[in-house]
Amino acid sequence: MPKVLCWPSSIALCVASVLSLVSGCVRTENTPAVSSVDQPQGKKAAASAEAARPAALPTGALFTDVTLAWGFDLPSQPWPDGQFMTPEITPGGVAVFDYNNDGRLDIYQVCHCPPGSFTAAAPNRLWEQQADGSFREVPDAAGLADPGFGHGAAVGDIDNDGDLDVLVTNYGPNALYLNEGGKRFRQITQDAGIAGDHWSSSAGFLDYDRDGLLDLYVVNFALFDPDKKCGAGDGPAGRDYCGPHTFDGLLDTLYHNNGDGTFTDVTMQAGINLPARGWGLACADITGDGWCDVYLANDEEPAQLWVNQQDGT
Repeated sequence: MPKVLCWPSSIALCVASVLSLVSGCVRTENTPAVSSVDQPQGKKAAASAEAARPAALPTGALFTDVTLAWGFDLPSQPWPDGQFMTPEITPGGVAVFDYNNDGRLDIYQVCHCPPGSFTAAAPNRLWEQQADGSFREVPDAAGLADPGFGHGAAVGDIDNDGDLDVLVTNYGPNALYLNEGGKRFRQITQDAGIAGDHWSSSAGFLDYDRDGLLDLYVVNFALFDPDKKCGAGDGPAGRDYCGPHTFDGLLDTLYHNNGDGTFTDVTMQAGINLPARGWGLACADITGDGWCDVYLANDEEPAQLWVNQQDGT
């Protein structure tokens, strides 16, 4: 059976690390098993749970804030500024991946414009992990600065050359960057044909047709109207951010990788025809048939599961 390639985001690249962290959640021979036949109820359940509690629990902090110690300088933005532009309340995300193939995970921070603006420059930032575990900011983010109104990022090797490329989702045109040997990134958005002009929240790379090339699924959020005003009154004191239900949801976009550096929009051909206010996605073989499916998390409306029909739809 062909290898199934489903990369919902940069998180997929960290699965091995995550598995080592969650291994403590797996039942071992020292963990009491719970019978599905004779479940204790009420006070008996509480007593049973107390009896199963370990005699000694770890004390002290399980996590330590190492932001400054590891070299991160993350200045805060003044916010809000009274204009109540809904996209500004959804800060940009991060992608964790090894951009230069040195065996260490680096961090790419997606930024968006200062409050009250969709055009002011807010370059994204790239942090390279050093041998001692600290991080160094890479000048110009190695070409990934992208001054757009950023929301998220997805990484995947779109040209099968062994290094990871990056897609940035924005409020407005998205941006696709080709990794050139782990040294610099080159923007190929227009040539690739994937810019779009929506409010895109997230994206994922997946080989939905099993041709050995990573395709791209872009999650779009809503048709935001900056002139729409919400709140209890017309004056500044009564203004508030408009809720998601105020705006119509958008269709997502599925791009097919043509293998020559370009992509084709195959959304309609694939049958993806239900608009929604999409936030995130998971690309995985959910049905166990060897083909990537797509699960979508939407805002203030039901989630969607798109099952791969193995024929391009």
